[in-house]
Amino acid sequence: MSRGTAWLELALLVPWLLKAGHEPRDADEWVSRFPSWSQAPAADIDVFSAAFAEQWRAAAERRDDAWVRLHAELTGRWAAYRLKKAPPEKCRNSSDRRSGRA
Repeated sequence: MSRGTAWLELALLVPWLLKAGHEPRDADEWVSRFPSWSQAPAADIDVFSAAFAEQWRAAAERRDDAWVRLHAELTGRWAAYRLKKAPPEKCRNSSDRRSGRA
């Protein structure tokens, strides 16, 4: 048996909430009702949302399935919402941090 971060299951649910018609803010508020989500570091969720969206974006470039493109769009919307509400220092891309640009 392996054990992962409990909020991860909720994060995987978010695109399905968006597909059902919820806005990213509403989906985020809904999953916030669960202690594993509300107690998780917001920065961890932000990083996951960006990586999750990138994974699906890359998959959509390789595959021509409509459901893959839809999932890429949904995860991208969620990541955009998460990163937009994050403080600006969380939104800088990694190349800016490596080069010392602010």
